Parts: sequence; C-alpha cells; structure tokens
Amino acid sequence: MSEVNRLGKVVGDRFRIDQLIGRGAMAEVYRALDLETQAYVALKIVRHTHVTDSVVLARFAREAEVQARIRHRNVAALLASGVTDKKEPWLALELLRGKSLRSILKAEGRVAPVRAASYAWQALQGLTAVHQAGILHRDLKPANIMLEPSQGPVDRVVLIDFGFATFEGSASSPSRARSSAA
Repeated sequence: MSEVNRLGKVVGDRFRIDQLIGRGAMAEVYRALDLETQAYVALKIVRHTHVTDSVVLARFAREAEVQARIRHRNVAALLASGVTDKKEPWLALELLRGKSLRSILKAEGRVAPVRAASYAWQALQGLTAVHQAGILHRDLKPANIMLEPSQGPVDRVVLIDFGFATFEGSASSPSRARSSAA
C-alpha cells in the first residue's frame, strides 16, 4: 500500500496519518496525529506485502514486546500497538524530530570531545535500561542513535530501532548460541 492510500487514514481508532517519514524493507513510518492527546507520533506499519511473512511478523511482534518493557528518557517510547483492518501490525512511537548521530557525523566529521562524552554517557544510560530489562539491542550504531534538540547545552540522546533486539537467554541471543556450541 502506498503513501497516498494511507494519508488521512485513522489507525487503531486513534492515529490519523498525515505524512510518510521513512520507508524500510519491512515497514513504513508515518507521522500521525494522536486524536486522544493531539500530539504527533511516529506510526510504524508493516508493509502489506509482508503480512503473511512469519519471520517479519515474529520480528515485529518481538520489537513491540521489547519496546513495551523499556521506559527511559534515552529510549524511544512505545505508546501503543495493534493491527490494522488489513492485518498489518503497527507501533505508535514517540516522534523524534532530531537527527541521527550518523547524519551529524557525516555532516560535521566529528564532534567536540565534551559533546561526544555527553552523547556516550546518555547512550549508556539508555543501554543500561535496556539491559536491566533483560534485552539485547543487537543493532546499536550511529544511525540508531537519535539526537533530539533539548533546552540544555547538549541534545538528548534516544536509542531507536529494536527490530533486531532479543531477550537475554533466548535461543537467538549470542550468549545462548555460544553456550550451546561449547
């Protein structure tokens, strides 16, 4: 389903789509208005072509379960989840308006040491919350670290994209694979 077909549609009786903001291999991300709070959210919807792909659906369900377990200022907040009337799973997430660390590094080459230290500290705070929830991110990279404008001297760091995340001790976690290979 294309962007044009989704514009103006209401998902989950709550989120009205108004703009496509990203497109990945398995899902599209839209800006949508939360009709309950009047705030904008990021609405991630599995592409219609993948609604019968059990691997994609399992990965998306795990992403929703993972994000639901984490509440921390340095991790993108999951606000709601569900399935469209066309059987497409969706996630409503905090809408981030900043830039990725990857795009900042591309544009600036490098950042000042004090700024880099703040970014690292905040990312580690978010990652600590993730690990305390028993979750392994497994895809932490500059593209998945968002820098949100803030009132303070340094941007707020927010970890995103838990599509490859898994639970510690699960069959797909790296530590489990190593221990069973021994």
